[in-house]
Amino acid sequence: MLSVSLSEEALSRLRGLVEENGQGSVVRFREYRTGTPCCRKAAPGLTIDDAPGEDDVTLDAHGLTFVAEPDFVDVYGEDLTVAVEESRLIVVRPD
Repeated sequence: MLSVSLSEEALSRLRGLVEENGQGSVVRFREYRTGTPCCRKAAPGLTIDDAPGEDDVTLDAHGLTFVAEPDFVDVYGEDLTVAVEESRLIVVRPD
């Protein structure tokens, strides 16, 4: 089962993003890849999506719906922390 810890600032920003995207929107955890093929790096992140997918792992918490594909959960685990860094970026960290 998915578990999400959020800072108050991250929660406020995510709620705003979901509201902007429209009713039924979800917070989707996903993997971002950067770099060239020989030096590729992967990191967990998130995006706002229109709806959950059929096979998504889903969690309703803090007034938001969080979703992730099973492969994401296999790689990063079920316990995630979402926070806002000094640079104002929203970051996702596996616990």
